[in-house]
Amino acid sequence: MDNKLKYFLYAAQYGSFAKTATHFYLSTTAISKAIAKLEAQVGFALFDRHQNAIELTQAGHDFYENAKYIAADYQRAIQAGQAVATHMQQHLAIGISSIYEAWLLAPLLNQFQTTHPKLRLTLTHRSLEQLAQDVANNDLDLAYSFAPVPPTANLVTTVLSRSRYLIAVATNSKLAAKSMITPSDLSNQVCGYYSQLTSLLAKYGLTTQAERTGVTFVGYQQYDTMELLLLAVACQQCFTFIPEVWQQRIIFPEISLRPSAPSFDDYQLVALRPTQSSTLAQSFHQLVQASQAD
Repeated sequence: MDNKLKYFLYAAQYGSFAKTATHFYLSTTAISKAIAKLEAQVGFALFDRHQNAIELTQAGHDFYENAKYIAADYQRAIQAGQAVATHMQQHLAIGISSIYEAWLLAPLLNQFQTTHPKLRLTLTHRSLEQLAQDVANNDLDLAYSFAPVPPTANLVTTVLSRSRYLIAVATNSKLAAKSMITPSDLSNQVCGYYSQLTSLLAKYGLTTQAERTGVTFVGYQQYDTMELLLLAVACQQCFTFIPEVWQQRIIFPEISLRPSAPSFDDYQLVALRPTQSSTLAQSFHQLVQASQAD
């Protein structure tokens, strides 16, 4: 991978050329020049430079959100090559869109590995749009998402299960005292949701369902990690929707889950596969499918 990209990703994450220079054992000047060369290469400014500080431009922010996956894909390509080079032919690349799918897959992957001891797993986290594209391009063998994705060539989607959403609110909020939450209870609330910054599908699904059911919110707030979303809910910054199937999971003691009437929407576990799957991928897909049929 191009060193300039490595330097950019680190500087974007930590907001400092000086920290980047220290990490890579270079001078700050060398890092600054490398970033300038990358900016000349891509054709737009990545950072606004202030005295003793840097800040991503909007274009730089969008570039970062996509470029960080280049590093992950590069590492995954190395791992896949190493698997072949060492005669470990059983390789499975799986993508997820949220912690919900991770919770579901963890025991199933452990079970699958016991019957496939030579299996090399590659796991990745992507937005809904990126999962669809990666599976369609055969960069992933399988993917699992919390919502359907648009029709895409070389992509087969299957809804494996559904469950209603519960309303997650702060335990010390007024809403937590209610046994059932109604649309009017939410009319003066901010709806928080988890979505990677470059993804639009999560918010589109929320707004579409809100229009369909006539539910109104003060506004929407996007969080690019589940941890931040749950922290915001616990601190009464917003409420969010949590699939009912996960209500037994420990989330935050400061978060309570309440049903809504009528139910706002349903959670869908969606499997994404290319039209031609490997035998190994088909076997794992059948295991996941059977687990949802129980």
